[in-house]
Amino acid sequence: MNTSDKLATIAIFVSIFTFIINLYFENKRLKRESDAKFFQDIYFKYMKDRIPKVEANISFNSTTNRLEGMKPMIVLLQNLRKKTTPYKFVDREFYENFTNKIMNVEDFYTDSLSHVTDYIRYEQFRKDSTIKITELYLILNQKFRNKRLKND
Repeated sequence: MNTSDKLATIAIFVSIFTFIINLYFENKRLKRESDAKFFQDIYFKYMKDRIPKVEANISFNSTTNRLEGMKPMIVLLQNLRKKTTPYKFVDREFYENFTNKIMNVEDFYTDSLSHVTDYIRYEQFRKDSTIKITELYLILNQKFRNKRLKND
């Protein structure tokens, strides 16, 4: 085998190696984009639009001494929990952590219906509600950050 044949053989191997490496990184990029799109399709509408609107509509009626606007929040949380179901199959730890937190928040809102009977309790309810919703956001933000870091 002469020198030009050896160089041609090396060039072919380098080309094949380069092709495989490029294919690997392209597949990794496509998976990252697909995962991010999947996550965004499920959660961004809730995070940016639905949760803030529904949460803002919860109020205290001083005439009846009752919370109002709770049913839409409970329904929203139930829907959010259902939307999380695909993660049961692809990220069980996130699924269990997030759905448990959602159920905790659902229970909080349901219990508050019978416990918030005056304005002082309503003020505490608002503070607790903000903390609970923030915890949901923190779990989602952590999941999104981890997903991006793992795929980078």
